[in-house]
Amino acid sequence: MERDKLPLSMDVLIGRVATRYGLSAKLKRKRIWEVWKRVVGPDVARNAWPASFWQGNILLVVVTNSVWMQQLSFQKVEILARLNGFLPEEAILKDIRFRLGDVEAARLEGSTGSHTKGTGGNLVVWEYDREEFQQAKEMTRSVTDPGLREALKALILKYQARRRN
Repeated sequence: MERDKLPLSMDVLIGRVATRYGLSAKLKRKRIWEVWKRVVGPDVARNAWPASFWQGNILLVVVTNSVWMQQLSFQKVEILARLNGFLPEEAILKDIRFRLGDVEAARLEGSTGSHTKGTGGNLVVWEYDREEFQQAKEMTRSVTDPGLREALKALILKYQARRRN
């Protein structure tokens, strides 16, 4: 087997690591932040924004108020189908959950402002301060693929939160 020429770009390296450790679907789901406005339209995008994933295949969306939460709940099946149309089969979403929150903060922080995960049915939220977010952003600046960049930022932030706690 011929060895790769060095140095490898961050995109290639992260892609290989993700494939090796079964993280490919997670990276592909990050595309949701790129297509959200196109899928839901500008009015909805001003009032609802993807925040994170829960249990891997459930999208958590922050909404501005309960009226938007109810409206989007009625449209959930259609939104889910349209989002899944942008994702490869191994990254298909199972559900969307809506929660009240700061949509502008979710939009500014992308998928890495806070990270949630399922642990035994409980929802754990990792909060990050602005300095940690800026550090992760700076560390991933050279990664050109948006999905890989966001996944790497999330990994760095999660590491920082675990180390802090």
